[in-house]
Amino acid sequence: MAKYILNKKMQGSKSGKNFEVHNEVTCQHLPDSDNRLDLGNQVDCHSAKSFAKSKYPKNAKDIDGCYYCSYPCHVELAN
Repeated sequence: MAKYILNKKMQGSKSGKNFEVHNEVTCQHLPDSDNRLDLGNQVDCHSAKSFAKSKYPKNAKDIDGCYYCSYPCHVELAN
């Protein structure tokens, strides 16, 4: 298990803006500490992303995994 956070500041991507899920232990691209929302310890980025979507349903469609630390959960949102 690893500790995950959600960046509460929207980040730009090819598909627009999104909120990124980060592995707080391994990521080299973490947001500033005042922009982090705690997602707790999660099995993997998939469970962290799912938890974030359930915790913040208004933003669920804009939640994405970090390209660097949560790549399996990173998708370009413009499908």
